[in-house]
This record gives sequence, structure tokens and C-alpha cells, in this order.
Amino acid sequence: MSTHHSRLQSFGAVLVLDPDCRQMQVALGENLTLAISAYEISTLNMHLEQERKALALANHRLEQLAHFDPLIQAWNRYRVEIAEQRTG
Repeated sequence: MSTHHSRLQSFGAVLVLDPDCRQMQVALGENLTLAISAYEISTLNMHLEQERKALALANHRLEQLAHFDPLIQAWNRYRVEIAEQRTG
């Protein structure tokens, strides 16, 4: 056994000389890479959806603040002026 082969075994690697096994190892590596990428994309999409919902909630709150007086829950001056422009 060569020194190089011994070093590979000490790191948990397996030296395979059979071309069919090598192709299977490459395919397995590619499949693992795809699975990890799919998981990362799924996780990022989940975070993106959470951020989108938080943004929608914040925009709704801003819309309320822009048109309603929070103390008395009535239209503010800006909203009254818009209503007057539409009717007048």
C-alpha cells in the first residue's frame, strides 16, 4: 500500500480504481450537490416568503397611518382632502 493511499484512508477517503465505481461516486456527488442546492433554495424561498409577509403587513400599517388618525380612528386631513377632490 502506498503512502498516498494510506493518507487517503486516514482522512476517510476511499481510493477506487474501478471506472464504474468512479462514475457512481461522481453521480452520487452530483446528486448530493443538487440535493443540498435544492434544500438551500427551499430555505431561502421560505425566508423570502416570511419577509414578503412582513413587508405586506408593514405596508398595510403605513397605509392606515397615512389615511387615518390613530387616536380617533377617523380619516385624517390628507384623506379628507382626497375625498373632497374626488367628489368636488
